[in-house]
Amino acid sequence: MTAKVSSFTIQMNSEVKHELKEVCDKEGYKLNKFIEKAVINELTRRQMQNDYLTYANYMVNEKATVVELDGFARSIGVKTGKACGAKA
Repeated sequence: MTAKVSSFTIQMNSEVKHELKEVCDKEGYKLNKFIEKAVINELTRRQMQNDYLTYANYMVNEKATVVELDGFARSIGVKTGKACGAKA
């Protein structure tokens, strides 16, 4: 399946644009692909940062209160094992 392409206009510092164009020309990138890759990298970095913060919060605040799932299930009368695809 092919991703839809969308276009929009951006404004940036002319010196930055000039440097960006030089890098793209020198390294053989198309400007739009370079910018798209940079945006994807930044979005990925932010998601990883958010995931890390979630994990760090868990380790500091929640880890001590976590209970083992099978033990909890048994305590409320739920059978675990084959029905869930797990090995008993």
